[in-house]
Amino acid sequence: MTNYKFGTGRKIAAIVSAVLLATTFATPAQSAGVKYSVYQKTLATFSETATTLTSQQRAQVKAAVDANPTAEKFICTGIRYYSQPMSINIMVRKRAKAACEYAKQLNPELSTWFQNKPTQAKSYAGKVLLTLKKPVVTSYTGISYADGITSAEVVGWVEAAIAEMKKPPSTYMGMIWPIGTALDDEPDPDVFGGDPFSEYSDVLSASEITEASNYFRTWQTSAAAKGCDQSAAELSEGADRVERWIRGAANVATAPDSCFDARATTMAWTAEQSKYDAKTTFFHESYHGMSNYLLRQCSPILRIEEDQMNHVRWFSEGTADYFGHYMAAKDEGRTDHKQRLLARLATSLATEPNMTLDSNTYPQAAAMILMMERGLITEEKLVDGSYFNDCNWISTFDPASKDMKYIFDNFSKIESLGGVYSYTEQAING
Repeated sequence: MTNYKFGTGRKIAAIVSAVLLATTFATPAQSAGVKYSVYQKTLATFSETATTLTSQQRAQVKAAVDANPTAEKFICTGIRYYSQPMSINIMVRKRAKAACEYAKQLNPELSTWFQNKPTQAKSYAGKVLLTLKKPVVTSYTGISYADGITSAEVVGWVEAAIAEMKKPPSTYMGMIWPIGTALDDEPDPDVFGGDPFSEYSDVLSASEITEASNYFRTWQTSAAAKGCDQSAAELSEGADRVERWIRGAANVATAPDSCFDARATTMAWTAEQSKYDAKTTFFHESYHGMSNYLLRQCSPILRIEEDQMNHVRWFSEGTADYFGHYMAAKDEGRTDHKQRLLARLATSLATEPNMTLDSNTYPQAAAMILMMERGLITEEKLVDGSYFNDCNWISTFDPASKDMKYIFDNFSKIESLGGVYSYTEQAING
């Protein structure tokens, strides 16, 4: 979660939508499509010449069918070792046919197909591979209640971020609303249920605030609820939290978790922030929202309290901020994101020479460039979210490791030659 202060606006510009969750003031934009997920299972070994299923194999076919009730395609492949005679094809094809016929018997709605194929892996010779394909409906929506950013732009940003991800969630929603100016200089956790945001003046009318709150609640308790492990009470509690932010005009920019397959980016926008900065912030928070294993998700897996892993939070923030600038540049047809990040840090170091890598996202995002130069990470894996598809990143990018110590010690070694910023040769090759 990152706190920012945002640009201004007043009212949503409505656009045509396929699905309307609220219609009084705002019209969400939505993108939906169908892709397929694949489930595979290899049946137990057949006896030497058998072409009928054993009770164990029948149980395995049944388990595959039961585990995939929405599957539309069921493919059975009999496997022959490549050097075996072609006559073996007949036998393994009969085995595949038996498996598909039993699956069809269990679920007459299945579209089944049996075939035979060669393999060079001896362990698969003579076996039958089951492949089930089931549709995964994707839904990517966006809504804006602010002048200057349309709902179409928000859903476009969501789709653009999703398109980069290697393993994106199937449902994602982006939401932006305007707030005014800060009422004081200090965070107001008492107003926001303990969340460390500051209270701003309202821009939306009372009815618009209610509509925005209801929009998120409807999404959270319907679209987000599909396939979630959370209870209805937990989802409603999450909606209560976001409503406090909206009604209290919090300077919030975050990706509140709904469930693994349904997530969101919520962001307030004030006059203090340009549209470009709002865009980079939205992409930054969306990167968090689309990352599969951040500290919160890894905590129960690793059996380590989240707060005990804060020392690696610099990497999740640095990657997100890099992604934010990468995507904003791509959206505008530019390729100068690295220059902007290096120039930003160099300018900050001029007035804050004692800045550390833990200070903020300025050095953290620039450090990603140094890590790329040294071959520690790649831009491709950063942008597609691969580093957060498991929890290994927590040990890999621990500041205590030799490679990371070097980055912490050398992130500030930037030079400008002819107006072009880069890391020094010593920093890259030292």
